[in-house]
Amino acid sequence: MSDQRKVSREELERAVGQDQPDFQNCDLSGLDLSGADLKGFNLSRANLRRANLRGADLKEAYFLQADLTGADLREADLEGALLWEADLSRANLEGARVELPTLGASILTGATMPDGTVHD
Repeated sequence: MSDQRKVSREELERAVGQDQPDFQNCDLSGLDLSGADLKGFNLSRANLRRANLRGADLKEAYFLQADLTGADLREADLEGALLWEADLSRANLEGARVELPTLGASILTGATMPDGTVHD
């Protein structure tokens, strides 16, 4: 993942409103993106380890094969988002709006699910 381009919150905010903003294979690890509007963003294969996405609008975003290990997704809106083969190990999804079928083939080891239970 060392070849990933580091992206700032400001750069993401400038892309809001564009048609399918593309941040595939970018490094967003550890960023505070709480409450951010990332609706429709393509974050496939992005590094979002330990990112704070609490309360973010992630509707219809693409997280295919994204690394969300330890990410805070509490109360995030993931309606229509695609999280296929994403790594959500130890992520916190408590209170998040997410359709469980969109988590297909995702790694959920130790993740806190929307209902507060921990996935084993």
